Amino acid sequence: MLNKLFTNEFLQDTDVQDFKKGDLLIQEGAASNETMYFILNGTCSVFKKQGETPVLINQLKTGDFFGEIALISNQPRTATVQVESDSAKLLLFSKKKFIQQTVSNPVLMFSILKAAIARFLRADVNFENTIKSIPNMKPDLIIKLNQNHV
Repeated sequence: MLNKLFTNEFLQDTDVQDFKKGDLLIQEGAASNETMYFILNGTCSVFKKQGETPVLINQLKTGDFFGEIALISNQPRTATVQVESDSAKLLLFSKKKFIQQTVSNPVLMFSILKAAIARFLRADVNFENTIKSIPNMKPDLIIKLNQNHV
């Protein structure tokens, strides 16, 4: 879907890189390098630590993207992403390019923001379900936690 949203202007001066199976693209907790990634070809696995154990939380394929949260918020990386296929071709999208595209390609920007919000909402539901599964968790504590969400 996103490939249809790439304009010629978008593709100008854009960094495309090839990776191989097992390459770590981003590491959970690492500082943002102000870059997000579009998968032009290949598949990637997304892991999040539970304690010290990395747990697979998503599989990304051609046309998907990742890294938008750190790009927009300048917060540390929220997950680890690793190339799963034998090879992958990724388009690296800088913060500067992101800001330029907000004016010239609003449909692409809307798609990125829509996906970021969906990921936040999914994480919120997962968090709430985890809290509810804790034995002896009182409903008033869950309400209080929800009120403190930023």
